Amino acid sequence: MNNTPETDHLEVQLGQAATHSHPILWEHSRKMERERDEAREELYDIRLNLGEDAEGYTLTHAVCVLQQERDEARDELNKILKNE
Repeated sequence: MNNTPETDHLEVQLGQAATHSHPILWEHSRKMERERDEAREELYDIRLNLGEDAEGYTLTHAVCVLQQERDEARDELNKILKNE
């Protein structure tokens, strides 16, 4: 199973002729559907961990938090590397 029900359904609706003529497009669609679902699961987990504080929390917030953590980790690494 591809775990891509929306893409699979569309493939069935359009027929195999359409899917065989553009296989790269279908693989990309499946990849994007899987990545979207992974992001939704990650956001769900984040909201679960936040509990009541999760109200209004969006994927944009999650991305901002992750970017801030990444930047802080980079700064710490740069400090360590400069001291060596």
